[in-house]
Amino acid sequence: MGSDTNCSILDIITQARMIGLANYLKRENEALGSTGRSSELEIILRFNSIEPTDDKEKEIWVELKRLFKPDTDDELWKLQKHIHDLTWKLYDSFKVHHVSTEKGIDIYMLVEKEYPLSRGTLTQMLVAKLLVEQDNEMSRELLRKIFMQAERPRK
Repeated sequence: MGSDTNCSILDIITQARMIGLANYLKRENEALGSTGRSSELEIILRFNSIEPTDDKEKEIWVELKRLFKPDTDDELWKLQKHIHDLTWKLYDSFKVHHVSTEKGIDIYMLVEKEYPLSRGTLTQMLVAKLLVEQDNEMSRELLRKIFMQAERPRK
């Protein structure tokens, strides 16, 4: 198998994970009887009250906590020093951007939230360039936000 095939498989897996996450959020919105989007807090509270029963549910639970309630003590954020040769993609229909590495590190982030990314990771994201289906306001705003976050003085 060539690297193009592996890349296609990775893209399919990534899209499947995002579709699964989007379907979960949609079900939660419907279960909460919301006329619009449920608040992040409502989804987290509901998800925290349900004990995950299988590995897939546990995986989605971890992803949701990372998306909505990033914890700087989470192992994922500590692994940033090992992030090299990354790919950065925007899934604008989900309002999610995704950083992945050849070593299998995946970070999914909501466009409107700020995450505890290191300056090194932010710089690598900008160097790698954001992959988008089409140029739009969301992609330009995300690039501005990441650039501003990378340039911000550290405490």
